[in-house]
Amino acid sequence: MAVKRLMLSNFAGGLGAQMKADRERDYDEACEDHHARLIALGRAVAVATQRLHAELAQWHLFRALRIWQDRRSLLSAHDKILRSAPTVRQPSVKEQQAWAGETGEESLDDYLDEILGNEWLLVSGYCSRGGEIDRILLGPHGIAAFEVKSNKGTVYHKSGRWQVERTGRNGKSLGWKDLSRAPDAQITKAARPLEQWLKRNGINQPVVRVVLFTRATLGSLDNPDADYIATLDGLDMRRVFGSAPCLTADQVDLIRKLILRDHAYWERQRQKRASG
Repeated sequence: MAVKRLMLSNFAGGLGAQMKADRERDYDEACEDHHARLIALGRAVAVATQRLHAELAQWHLFRALRIWQDRRSLLSAHDKILRSAPTVRQPSVKEQQAWAGETGEESLDDYLDEILGNEWLLVSGYCSRGGEIDRILLGPHGIAAFEVKSNKGTVYHKSGRWQVERTGRNGKSLGWKDLSRAPDAQITKAARPLEQWLKRNGINQPVVRVVLFTRATLGSLDNPDADYIATLDGLDMRRVFGSAPCLTADQVDLIRKLILRDHAYWERQRQKRASG
């Protein structure tokens, strides 16, 4: 039986959807402008044609010649615009990353559905004063906060620096890239306030900080600031939580309510800042 789900927000999917909607809106506006320009030029051609016929009827040949030249320019412009119909912009790198992030988070959801039952709750998109947590897993064995990354390649960490090495099919290195944000710092910044909030409300339970790479392999990792780092294929929930239950069903339900309260509070604060 699958885990229970609680979605508070969907940052990655929401960002991807917004950027896609922006591209489609730009395309619609470009199509309207394109259509309007064609109509305007078509009318101008029709007017020039009428004037040309009128001048020829009265044998005003020099005037007719100038109008004919103007009409030819209008027809050329019309044909040029007709051949340059708008197209939808391709997704930007940022949009592709957003969709990849959502896919990575969903792959974690599917994996947990396969191995855990409905005594577990999976919270999506919780936001604390320290930032967003992609997934919170809550159940009888404890609480885990997941920072999910969808980078491809081999991941390394040394002296606070995260890098990904991409390789080709022949195994040859295609280069190194720094991660724009350190995932261990991200999850620590967001999970610590949650742990403190729970403690102030009588839940003295650590929040296990997990960094999960859904499409990468792990290289050498030199003392990253997270409790557990894994790939999706190598995720071992016994290493995340241990084997002994530590939370009752009532405690799990209380933590769920506290998470909802805290998320709602910080969401209101963000909205106030955005509107102010």
